[in-house]
Order: sequence, then C-alpha cells, then structure tokens
Amino acid sequence: MARRQDLQDVELVEAEDDLAEAPPGAPTGPPTARSARRRWLVAGALLTVAVVAVAVNQRASTASEDAAVARLAKVPGVLAPVDDSLQVVRRLTQDDLAELAETSGGVLRRAADGSLSYRWSAPGSAGWTTQLLPPDPGLADGVLVRSASACETDEIPMADPASAFRAVCLVADGGTVYGEDGAAIATVPTTAVSVVVLSVADGSVETRWPVPSGDSLALMPGGLVVVGGQVGTSAVATGYDMLTGAERWRYEQDSPVVSGGPGTAGPGVSVYRAGDVVAFVPPDRTHVLLSTDGAPVRSGLIDPDASSWGAGKDPRTGRLVITEGSTRGSTRSTYVAPDGDPAGDLVTDGRPLYAALDDGSVPDRVLTADDDAVHGTRLTTGTSWSVHVDTPGSALVLRGRVLVSGAHGITAVDGASGRVLWRTVDEPGLRPGVLMTDGRHVLVAFERAGPDAVAALVALDPATGAEVFRAPYPAGVEQVAPLGRHLTGTDADGEPVLLE
Repeated sequence: MARRQDLQDVELVEAEDDLAEAPPGAPTGPPTARSARRRWLVAGALLTVAVVAVAVNQRASTASEDAAVARLAKVPGVLAPVDDSLQVVRRLTQDDLAELAETSGGVLRRAADGSLSYRWSAPGSAGWTTQLLPPDPGLADGVLVRSASACETDEIPMADPASAFRAVCLVADGGTVYGEDGAAIATVPTTAVSVVVLSVADGSVETRWPVPSGDSLALMPGGLVVVGGQVGTSAVATGYDMLTGAERWRYEQDSPVVSGGPGTAGPGVSVYRAGDVVAFVPPDRTHVLLSTDGAPVRSGLIDPDASSWGAGKDPRTGRLVITEGSTRGSTRSTYVAPDGDPAGDLVTDGRPLYAALDDGSVPDRVLTADDDAVHGTRLTTGTSWSVHVDTPGSALVLRGRVLVSGAHGITAVDGASGRVLWRTVDEPGLRPGVLMTDGRHVLVAFERAGPDAVAALVALDPATGAEVFRAPYPAGVEQVAPLGRHLTGTDADGEPVLLE
C-alpha cells in the first residue's frame, strides 16, 4: 500500500504535465493510458536509481573499510582475523614464541649449562645464534640468572630493528642464580666485563674489547658506546669508540653507594639513550644528562619535595619521562626535551599510559592517566584533553581513536578533540584486560573476576562499540594476550598456548 501511495504522488505530477500539453481551452479528463504508462516508467526509473545509488554507496563504503583493514594489517601487533570461536592449538616453546612474534630483534639466552648466547630473529629468515660466554657450572640449573649482560642494536630510535647493522653487547661473566621460588640460590662474582660487537647480517663477531667495569650500556650516534659502571667509590660513565674500543671521554661523580652490578650487590650504574643525550643514573638514583661529548647538560631532574617518583624512556618518542607524585595525591609527568633543554620539556598531569598498539593515527600526542581520568597532550603545543575513566588500564590507538579499558568497561575517545565517542556497559563478574585489534574489531580480553562469570574475548565495532561477537575462553585457559599476529593464552599449568 505504501508503494501505491508513492506512485499516486507521481501521478499528480504527471497529470499536470498532461494538462500542460493540452491546447488552450481544450477540455480536460482523466489521464490517458499512455500517460499512465509513462508515470509507471518514471516511478520505476526513480526507484531503480535509488537502489543503484544505495548499492554503489554500500560498495564504496565496503571497499573503503576493506582498504583500511588491509592497511592496518601491515601494522605490527595487528592480529590475523578473529572469529567467534577459540581453540587451543598447542603449547608453545621459547623458540615458538620468538617465531610467532614475527618481529626482528635479538634476545639474550642463558642455557641450562650456564652458557650465554645472543639469538637474532627476523621474519622470513632462519636467524642466527652467537655464543657470548662458554658453559659455567656456577650459573647452571637455575630458573633465572640475573647479570649485567645486555645487548642493544644500532637502528635509528623508534625504527624497525630490521634496519640495524650491528648488535652491541655488554658481557659480564658473573651473575646471581634464582630458583623456582624466586629466591637466590647462588652468586658468581663478576671478574671480567667486555663489549662484543656483532654483525646483524650473520652474527659474526666484528670486534671484542674489555672494559674495567660495567653495569649498563647505551648506544649513541657516531659509533659511540657508553658504559656505566662503578670504579672504586665513583660512579662512572665512559664513552668508547664502537669498533676500536678507544676511550673518547669519561664522566664520574662520587657515589655514596658501592655497586656490585645488577644481580649482585647494589643497584648498579645505569646509562641509556634519552633523545639526543645520555641519561646517567648512579646508585643513589639521581639523574644527570650528558652530551655525546661527555659534558653534563642538566641535573636536578627530580623534585626533592616529591613523595614518589619514577623515570624511564618513552617507547614512542624516545624521550626521558620523569613521573612524580605529591603528598596531595596528584601525579605529573615531565617529558624531557630531546636535547635536555628545560625550555623544550612537556609537563602534563598523570603517569604515562602506553598503548598496547598504536597505528600512528593520533600523532604528536602522548597519553597519561590518573586514577580516574585519561589525558591526551600534544607534544608541540602542550594543549590537552581529559576524559573520565575509572582506573584506566590497557590502551589502544586505532584509526584516530583512543580506546581505554577501565574498571567498568571500555571508553572510546576521538584522539584529536577528546570527545567521547562511546562507552560499554559494566560486565558483572568480568574485568576488562588487554585491548587488541584484528583491524576490523576492537578485541577485549574479559578476564574472570567472579565465580560464575565466563571469561571471553569480546569483539566490538570500533565505530559504535556495539558487540559483534563473544568467544568464550577454551577450558583451562586463564588469560589471553596478543603475540605478533597471533592470539596466545596461559593454560592451567601456567604454560603459554597458541589459540585460533
């Protein structure tokens, strides 16, 4: 009936056309059969045009969405397509975990015989392994060995490790062995420390040179290797030429705490790259910024009146971040300028909130969080937005949106303006965990927090927050998390498993 009424409206218009065609003064009458047929043809044509327009728009929208998903699939950490069922495929070994990560990079491995090796992996490549220390019975048979040994690669900060040419390792022959209960069961004193430079292409040793002491290592531009360590009662940072081991400069200061290095006595002397400068942290945990020539650039980074503080390197910008708490309960974070100049610092409320995945669609903005809010602050201007989120947890930056899990659900925010786009409702007995995406959905790992709840991976529409599907965890699986493009879980024995 509705369709007939639509056609009747068209008839009125067509009847006026018939009258318009009649000679002046001619009698008028009902529409002719010819004009009625024309009216049906016009109506049909209009309907066809409308249907075609809708179909074209739908195809264009689908094509645009498919293109966006295809672009996201190239972003590290975006999962392969996920559906509404989860199954355990198999348990995973350490080699499986490295392979599934599908990223370039290296890791130090301590074998059961106490030997130490550096393993390099890259997608589509068999990778390589280079032994750095021979077997040592004193460091064997433990669950974990802590030592000063560490490796870094020389790629440009924030770049893919696959672009590196060399891996530079600080190798210490001592360490502390820990048992299954987490208690130390043996300590082997460090007697020799060296720097080993490896070719990323094949793992061959390009050079090896000794250092008098070493707790940490930092790589800087121009083939500069900075080693931090304790020499007598002084905390020392020494700059060396990467390939020759020649000393370029030395910076030292009296240290009230004598360090034995990581894994032994004392907290050690820490050095690391922070933007364009070297962060030097002696055992008393004060911070000094050094230029690549070894000159002090800045000190006094920690407010002596702060009730608590922490420091680290922002993985997105490479900047040093100092987070301080006040006796009033507030928290602020200072993103130190890359050159150390205070005029270029960014100070914002809250502590850093790092996204589990960031597709780069909200550039020039850092995320911080308080107990009940999330803040997005522009690095270049300092302007910011704030959104209420109760106990912020995991975060995701996806297609211009910032998504944050909280105690009572997920909040989606426009990354540029801070406008809340949608919120999910509270799920009794479930606690939202890590946020993930397969490009088409926002995936939330809802962990069980109540006795009758069913843990599940929930897929949400990124645009509206509507639930698309819910996949209960397989029996015995207690946690779900991403690894490369894959979903993994933890079984009842605490072992990692692959899920599909």
